[in-house]
Amino acid sequence: MYTINSLDSAERFVTKQQKHGKDVRWDGWDIVFFRPAPWGASSKNGAFRRGVWGFENRYAVSGNGEWNIDWRDVRADR
Repeated sequence: MYTINSLDSAERFVTKQQKHGKDVRWDGWDIVFFRPAPWGASSKNGAFRRGVWGFENRYAVSGNGEWNIDWRDVRADR
């Protein structure tokens, strides 16, 4: 897990991921990653965004003020 422990760090993280081409956004206090996949249309967990079907991974802030992001959603600096 990739842990973010402050709102400022989370805002920088989201902006940086967007610059790397990831489809990530805020939804309230949740950080939401969207991954396009045509089979999202037939899945109960599918999501429709910007005219494309896919899946969303949603990360809510924990009770201690941290976001724990799965490494598969994080794009590292290269």
